[in-house]
Amino acid sequence: MLPPYPIPRRDHLCAGKQHLLTTMRLWIPLAFCSALLCLAMHAQSYTFTTLAGEWNKGSRDGAAAVARFNGANGVAIAPNGLVYVADLANSTIRAITPAGVVTTLAGVANVHGCIDGVGSNALFHNPSALVVGPSGDLYVADSNGHAIRKVTPAGVVTTLAGGPLRYGYMDGPGTEAQFSYPRGIAVNATGVIFVSDRSAHTIRRVDQLGNVSTWAGHGGSAGSADGPGDQARFRDPEGLAIDAAGNVYVADINNHTIRKINPAGEVTTLAGAAGESGFADGPAANARFFCPTSLAIDPAGAIWVNDAINRAIRKISPEGTVTTVADTAGEGITIDPNGVLYIAADDRIKRLESGSVLSVVAGPTDSYTSRNGVGANARFVQPIGSALAVDGNLYVTDSGGYAIRRVTRSGEVSTLAGLLGYPGFRDGSGYAAQFRDLRGITPDKEGNLLVGDGRTIRKVTLAGAVTTIAGADGEDGDTDGPAASARFRAVDGLAVDSSGNIFVVDRGASTIRKISQGIVTTFAGMPGETGQDDGAGAAARFRDPMGIVIDGADNLYVADTNNWKIRKVTPAGVVTTFAGHTSTQGANDGPIGIASFFNPYGLAIGPNGALYVVDLAGDTLRMISPDGFVTTLGGSSAHRGETADGIGTAARFYGPMGVSVDRFGIIHIIEYYTNLVRRGVPTGARTAVISSNPAEQRVVEGTAASFSVAASGLPAPQFRWERKRIGDTTFLPLAEGGAYAGVETSTLKVSSPTLIMNGELYRCVVDNGIGAAVASTNVSLFVIDLPDITTQPTSATVRLGATVQMTVSATCSKAMSYEWYRNGEILSGATSRTLTIPDAAASEAGQYHVRITTPDIAVDSQSAVIAVEGTTPVAGNGRLVGPDIVHANGHIYDQVLLEGKAVVVTADQQQMTRTSFLDLDGDIVQVEFSGSGSLAVVLMDNSGPAQPEKYNQNVSYAKGHAGIVITGADESTNVSVFSVGSITAIDQGLFRAGVEYDGLADIGFILISSRNGRFGGIRTGNAVYFGSDGLTGIYAPGVQIVGPVVVGDILAFDNASPTMIFGDANDVRIAGGGMDQPNGQPVRVSGISQIRFVDGMNSHARPLPAQLTTARFEQDGQDVTDAILVGPTH
Repeated sequence: MLPPYPIPRRDHLCAGKQHLLTTMRLWIPLAFCSALLCLAMHAQSYTFTTLAGEWNKGSRDGAAAVARFNGANGVAIAPNGLVYVADLANSTIRAITPAGVVTTLAGVANVHGCIDGVGSNALFHNPSALVVGPSGDLYVADSNGHAIRKVTPAGVVTTLAGGPLRYGYMDGPGTEAQFSYPRGIAVNATGVIFVSDRSAHTIRRVDQLGNVSTWAGHGGSAGSADGPGDQARFRDPEGLAIDAAGNVYVADINNHTIRKINPAGEVTTLAGAAGESGFADGPAANARFFCPTSLAIDPAGAIWVNDAINRAIRKISPEGTVTTVADTAGEGITIDPNGVLYIAADDRIKRLESGSVLSVVAGPTDSYTSRNGVGANARFVQPIGSALAVDGNLYVTDSGGYAIRRVTRSGEVSTLAGLLGYPGFRDGSGYAAQFRDLRGITPDKEGNLLVGDGRTIRKVTLAGAVTTIAGADGEDGDTDGPAASARFRAVDGLAVDSSGNIFVVDRGASTIRKISQGIVTTFAGMPGETGQDDGAGAAARFRDPMGIVIDGADNLYVADTNNWKIRKVTPAGVVTTFAGHTSTQGANDGPIGIASFFNPYGLAIGPNGALYVVDLAGDTLRMISPDGFVTTLGGSSAHRGETADGIGTAARFYGPMGVSVDRFGIIHIIEYYTNLVRRGVPTGARTAVISSNPAEQRVVEGTAASFSVAASGLPAPQFRWERKRIGDTTFLPLAEGGAYAGVETSTLKVSSPTLIMNGELYRCVVDNGIGAAVASTNVSLFVIDLPDITTQPTSATVRLGATVQMTVSATCSKAMSYEWYRNGEILSGATSRTLTIPDAAASEAGQYHVRITTPDIAVDSQSAVIAVEGTTPVAGNGRLVGPDIVHANGHIYDQVLLEGKAVVVTADQQQMTRTSFLDLDGDIVQVEFSGSGSLAVVLMDNSGPAQPEKYNQNVSYAKGHAGIVITGADESTNVSVFSVGSITAIDQGLFRAGVEYDGLADIGFILISSRNGRFGGIRTGNAVYFGSDGLTGIYAPGVQIVGPVVVGDILAFDNASPTMIFGDANDVRIAGGGMDQPNGQPVRVSGISQIRFVDGMNSHARPLPAQLTTARFEQDGQDVTDAILVGPTH
């Protein structure tokens, strides 16, 4: 069944047209051509295949069963018994002998043109109807040729009236006359020809000399009015028949009536009611039809009607009673002298005898009906629209199957709603629902499907429940208002905006309607008035609009099919011409103002923002890029009427009407004439493959977690994260927001996870539309209850031999154990909440913290400082080896040699005390201390005493990594640390030849407490602080440093925290170091007004230039780097 409205197939391809197109191309500048070529070369190439359906059509001569037709439409019988067929889509005239042998009388299959000649030298352009004249010649309504052609029984073709490239309306002689898609034709006993000029809404009269006049109707004026000649009105007239008295009968398709024109030209309505579609037998005035397309008159004078949408053969008796003869229908019908009805239907020629016996005269004998199945085993009948739903499936309006069909990615076809092969109109669920005239389809905001069904809009849930939401079956009109009382002419495309408003293409009225909160209004265009005017609202004009789509900004794009353009309608209703040449049909690519279309129909917007257009008459898929360039992605206007898989323009489409583009950019095309669903994927497409799976996450409650996956494929994979809670049986997709971000990216972020989420499983489903989606491995999220430390250990200063005690308190839902650390080393046996040191020795000085461990996690307390005051000048493992030594520079100092783990020294108020040991690198380190208070040096990882390996000295030192603790200090107290080198040693004979000295002292930390909150200076520019646990650096909370603070560098490894904490320090220098932390931790600072990075020097006079730093400095968790660093530091 061909669509019951004008779908002109193509423009003429005669020599004149080709010359015109060639001439038009010549003026384009070479540079512009190069730009077009460059753009075309970079367009994505697509490979097209057949996803579902089978095409059982073609053009094959031969015996009845092997013959094939393609769009068999008009049918006529000659006195000698030959049956002639207007094979519309093949653009040929076929003949069938009484024995059933099929031949091609004139034209060439799939070659469309406008050339007179003999047999295959002649060309037609979608002939739709034919009739045998009194002389035995055929007269043909060459619909897209806009001409009336004459064909002799020998196949000689001439043009009687009208002509190629002359779409229009004009009376006159022969080829000076103009037609607008002539669709029906009849001839009287005297040889006068009558033509239904469909788009002109008139009945034309052609005499044997080719003179054309208007017999009834007024050119370009649609309506339904009885009366004489010019006063009468028709709406898209098609089939014609003439009785013995010379009365002309008209199938007034979109008025749903049968009209009669007497020999005087007076028009009356014989049967049906104008504008009231339906299905009812009875007296002619009470009968109802739905798009009658063709007529025939039997020897008894009864009129036979092909009632297309009702799929029935109806008969009007001479007395005016309408009955239904057969539940079948087709395109064209005719009756032989014996009263046998011939029907062109489903690309077969059928014969109906005795009113009920139906047989196939020519064409496939198997019945081609819609059926479910997979791939080529599935069947559609004239599918039109398509939409992709939230479930990822494609849904197709199977117009000839009267159902909504579901097509999966693998090509499995099933029926969502409607009873296959049985038209009707009924709400219900699944097969209990019925449809009559399915066209456009789109998803709504809730995930349901909206479909255009004749004069109504129906809603279909994905469970198959059907309801009618606007319009009324069989009642047409242009009435706005509440949805149930609004009326439509013929609904085609549908679109839904971001607010849920529904936009409807009312192709029968050439308007765009809007449904908002249940109220229907006319959004753009004027009912019944056609044209191509741009403008706002009712000032705009369309001509047979079909497809519609909406972009992210709520702009509408409309396929203005018979204006050959794409129109744009803003949310305010302002209509402009978006793409398509203003006056020429064609297939030219290029900028939107130069590109041309034949008959654009279906539209879709892809994820790249491009607009995709299927050109019905051009048999192509076009793309309009976001920057306004039109490219042909598939099909070829030079090879129309063919269907074939292939890459790009090597693929062939035949009658593409629907197009959908999924989120991956994969294209689905619905072919009306071949009953196929085609699929286009990027050339070279590859299935999605996961190369890296997410990893299990263990995080503390409230601490962010993330899962990541890596995948590749073409198209680029997309991601969807899913979760399975404890107790659930299935994974469910996550929604963006709340605790989750990135649910459709390769990385899922979980903010502030709670304990209730502990043990949940997560996975990522990766899909690119090629093959089946793949899921990552399932991984767990473990949310840990972090112990809450309510009481931290406190710092203390004790005298040697005293008892010190520290306590920690914590709460947690899990069992906790405790382990105390001193200076980063585990204290054996210290596993309770309270640590007691009964007899404080020098080695007890340092930083303490406790590690609290649960089955899930370990957490450290804050550090506390235990400072030990000496009762003698030297206590612990130190030995005073040289009191009152006079240095070469005149300074007097006491020399203490550290021979074990720790020493506590109390400086002489009048001079300094120097304590010596070996660091872990084997360098001799000197710690100079002066002023008030006590200083403890505690060695971690200590060994010795032993003689130094790197020096010529007969002295034994303890060796280890030093922590320094100072207590009882004031502004007179100073400390400095340096390595013994060539510039700090008097005896240069200390150094051995061939030994590499780094000239830097390695220590762990300096901890300071003050009796009055002040301290002198810290000079450690020749020292590097480092550690792997606890704090490393300087920790003097609440202490004002009145002198300079000079540090060589601080390096934190593993779990260590780099630290520079003071109460106040306004002269802090980093001498030659960069402060860049190996463990990536920020440097904790406090009380520092500025830090300068300055030149330094090791103890062997090797310069250490000032460094640029990438370190981050934080105070109370806030980044203060830029606030405290001065000079060219980073």
